[in-house]
Amino acid sequence: MNIGFVYLWEKIDMKRKMTNYIAVLLMVAMVIGCDSSIVFAVENEQSAETIENENNNESKNEESTGEVIEEAKNLPDEVDGMPEDYVLSATEQRIKENISDHDVVNALDNMIPGEDYAENEVICLAKSREHAEMIAEAYGGRLVKYAYGVVKISLADTELTVPEAVEVGADPDNNIPAVEPNYLIPCEDPVENGEDDNSDSLMSAAPRMTTWNDITDPDGDFQFTDPALDPRSKNYQWMHDMVNTYGAWGVTTGSNAVKVAVIDSGVLDTHEELEGRVELVDIGCGTTPQDGHGTHAAGIIAAEANNKGGVGIAPGVNIVSI
Repeated sequence: MNIGFVYLWEKIDMKRKMTNYIAVLLMVAMVIGCDSSIVFAVENEQSAETIENENNNESKNEESTGEVIEEAKNLPDEVDGMPEDYVLSATEQRIKENISDHDVVNALDNMIPGEDYAENEVICLAKSREHAEMIAEAYGGRLVKYAYGVVKISLADTELTVPEAVEVGADPDNNIPAVEPNYLIPCEDPVENGEDDNSDSLMSAAPRMTTWNDITDPDGDFQFTDPALDPRSKNYQWMHDMVNTYGAWGVTTGSNAVKVAVIDSGVLDTHEELEGRVELVDIGCGTTPQDGHGTHAAGIIAAEANNKGGVGIAPGVNIVSI
């Protein structure tokens, strides 16, 4: 199983802070019987909107919170740079600082392209597709994807390497938004059926299949009567059948000692399905949800089993909103 996290150092030092969360996510995936790759794409709408607001509010005069940097002399031949009158927003400058603070450039010396990060590919934030194309062109690269404010740029057609691009963007004297590697976090493959000698493991104990009728059977082990679990409902939560949540519930519905990180646009901690189980972590972008996407994602993970409005895959766990 490979879990790829696309993220920015502006948001979190993944290797230092996310180890426990990765283990938790792997545990949940193994309990519910997932044997395909799971990819978590961290798309930070919040930071993208912050950049857009700052660029809209910043003027190119002395009162601007951004700064027009003089024509850089540190750009390699492959990098054209941004237009001379381009104004780096406060967020873009802060990202540069964070990359330097985390010593990302030197850390890449000990990483392997294609294993630790995507080869010939960098990511960054942009306020619009036009802005994204401008950044890609500045690095001499090609815009591969722009979604939810996150930009993926290919450097395959250039002589610029990922470490070189990161170093150029992190230089405070260069008037160009910083880019970062598209990190990959490999995890061990799940144990194949029959290879696990631990007969008491969660996988061995989990019921193989459980149906809606088993869930609602008053004489059974489950007492869920949420209409969203009924295939006849227009709001039917089909994902429980797809990932065999019912089988996992035969072992556990999750523990409040388990915290699952949601790296998204923010989670509404007062939502009735999540209230009292959300820890808000401010890493410089505030904790107010920018839209409903982060709350939706948190609900899929941990919405309360209260027999109304649907239920999360692990309704007993807590959420950490980042």
